[in-house]
Amino acid sequence: MKSETKHTPGPWIMKPPSPTNSGLDAFDIVTDQRLIASVYLQLSERGKDLMEETGKNARLIAAAPELLAVCKIAVEMIKPNVYPCPDKPNSLWGKLQKLQAVIAKIEGGEA
Repeated sequence: MKSETKHTPGPWIMKPPSPTNSGLDAFDIVTDQRLIASVYLQLSERGKDLMEETGKNARLIAAAPELLAVCKIAVEMIKPNVYPCPDKPNSLWGKLQKLQAVIAKIEGGEA
């Protein structure tokens, strides 16, 4: 399950919302060297902004490198201590399979 990092290494940091060239506010996700992503403030159907939800989405994106690293550690800890139970998807083995699928999806493999 060990593989080289192919994404920009963390930590990624979320900056407070700021106006962009398009006039829309965005949360920027950055490293000390570059911009990773901008998460634009959404407007609801009623015209109210969704600042809180957009901020939570930006925080989730900013935490992605740390989440991936922790998921890999969890697999390394669980895998040697679990018995395959393909007929029990809610077993620890089933949860391990889901975790490995998410890691594969993140790393560009099959989920």
